[in-house]
Parts: sequence; C-alpha cells; structure tokens
Amino acid sequence: MRFLRISLVTLLLGPLSACLVTTESGHRTAGPGPSEPSGASLAGQVVDARTHAPIHQAAIDIVTIERHNNVTSVSTAPDGTYHSATVPPGRYIINVRRKGYDVHSYKEFELRPGTTELNVEMQPE
Repeated sequence: MRFLRISLVTLLLGPLSACLVTTESGHRTAGPGPSEPSGASLAGQVVDARTHAPIHQAAIDIVTIERHNNVTSVSTAPDGTYHSATVPPGRYIINVRRKGYDVHSYKEFELRPGTTELNVEMQPE
C-alpha cells in the first residue's frame, strides 16, 4: 500500500513529488527539493590582519558544541582560501589557527544548508 501511495503521488505530481514527504501517519511535509542543499559547508579566506596577505596552511576546525568533537578540518590554499567538507546544518565551534598567529574561535557559529562564508583576519602573536 505504501508503494502504491508513493507511486500515485509521483504520477500525479511528477517532478513536484520530490518536494513532498509522506510520514507513516499520512501527514505530508515539505522536504528539500532537488536543487536545495541538505548539508552545510564553510568557505572563505584567511588573511594577516596587518598586511592583508593571504595565510597559507591555516587550519579551520569545525567542532561540535556538545562534546567538542572535531567534525572536519580544512587547510587554506596558498591564496588563503578554503572550503570545508559538508556537515549537517547546526551550531558549531569554529577554530582558525596557524603557527605565529592568535587562534580565532567562534562559539555557537550557525552553519545553514548550503555554503556559509567566513573570512578571517588573523593577528600575529
């Protein structure tokens, strides 16, 4: 019966059926459409606060708030840019670090579906 219900919805709504989710109780809720991202990522550039020169090999860590587990890390390219792996949307601690610079920490930083931009100016120690 469940397969039949999904098939009928697919036949009647065609491409729009990807936007509807039917729960066990029969309620329909909106789900992510085919072009809407379901994961979140972080991207931007890290530069020196004094010279505005790009900082190569700075580490950007995405850490869970509850358990302080490192979810993912990424290093900056020679031009100071980075783009993290996809993580579930939510609130995280973001740590940006590089030897010779003060650590930047962002507490309860919200990552929404899609890519969130975070550009950082690091102070030399």
